[in-house]
Amino acid sequence: AGNPSMIGPSAFRPLELLHHTAFQELVDRHQPLSSHYNFASLYCWRHVYQTQCLFHGDSLYLYNGREDILLFPLGPTPDPDTLVQLSDRFRAEGRSGIITLAPPEWVALHQDVNTLFRLERDDPNADYIYSSSKLTELSGKKLLKKKNHITRFKSQYPNHAARMLQPSQWPRCQEMADRWNREKYGQPLDRSEEFHALQAAFTHCHLLELQGFGLEVEGQLVAFSIAAPQNRTCATILFEKFTTSIQGSSQMINWIAASHLAPHLPWINREQDMGLPGLRQAK
Repeated sequence: AGNPSMIGPSAFRPLELLHHTAFQELVDRHQPLSSHYNFASLYCWRHVYQTQCLFHGDSLYLYNGREDILLFPLGPTPDPDTLVQLSDRFRAEGRSGIITLAPPEWVALHQDVNTLFRLERDDPNADYIYSSSKLTELSGKKLLKKKNHITRFKSQYPNHAARMLQPSQWPRCQEMADRWNREKYGQPLDRSEEFHALQAAFTHCHLLELQGFGLEVEGQLVAFSIAAPQNRTCATILFEKFTTSIQGSSQMINWIAASHLAPHLPWINREQDMGLPGLRQAK
């Protein structure tokens, strides 16, 4: 399987489409739920996060160059000494050597890991993973507020339309995302980091197996959601935009996507809130 202690930054290469098949084979084998191991997400945002990868032995190693962190390897469970060697090699070359997304069960299994690493919780990068049926049925107190928003939206806009989006409609999504960006940040979409990520999604939607869902009011697209397969049981929501002036459009597009995905996939990953209160509320 090779010697992980010899893996250094120079062995990594920028993530490209040519890595898709080998990447998905490992995902299918190990079934990670974390969106950090979602090829479509990583590929679309690769320039922003300077994502690099290395297939070594039976494992996939990922490196986020922007934040200077390694992801816990995807593959056979590594022992702590192996990760120490990997971290040390990166530190020797001026990198942080930080490894993120260590599974809790792995930490519990290796009691000595506390003597080798300083362990820290990373709540802002924790994913929101929901039962797709719960997002569709919206039962229970926790989801009552979302359900009320949807009820009011349906009452106020009885002629709304929900539809699956085709690639020919990507320009409408881009226009809608531009409006959203101007409303939220006061600048056009093409000045944001998300612009290139969306462009990659639109351009390679078939290869990345993306699904798009749209919400229309009086013929105008007021919200959209784009999902990618995570594994055999889960989809990850990569992008979601809505019209802030139309109350309930956020909750409605969330529900529309879940309704389409639920019959086939029991789980939906809505990614991280990055510690931002507004995003946490939206999740």
